[in-house]
Amino acid sequence: MKAITLSLLTIALAMGVTATWASDIAADQQARIQHAKDIVTGKRAALTGLHHTIADRKAPYCEKAQSLAAERSETAKETCRQKCEMLRDAESTPSAREKTAPAPPCDSCQ
Repeated sequence: MKAITLSLLTIALAMGVTATWASDIAADQQARIQHAKDIVTGKRAALTGLHHTIADRKAPYCEKAQSLAAERSETAKETCRQKCEMLRDAESTPSAREKTAPAPPCDSCQ
């Protein structure tokens, strides 16, 4: 009877130690998971900050490029209008009307 009690006591003690170890391992794993989450959150914040910094630094160049593109577009439209006017003036002369058909207006002139 003592042997059975002693072996049951040993098993219970072993199970208690195993449960304690399992609890310690689980707590350690939770701490590692939380640490990894903190690292990921920090990296995301750093990456977001980096994206904002890049966007802030690019903004003046983007604005300059957009204004330059708008200026070039206006220049091209004005050049087209001038060419269309010149063609219309040339077509209005009697000799030009006999030689060529009238030129249709371009999109920017309409």
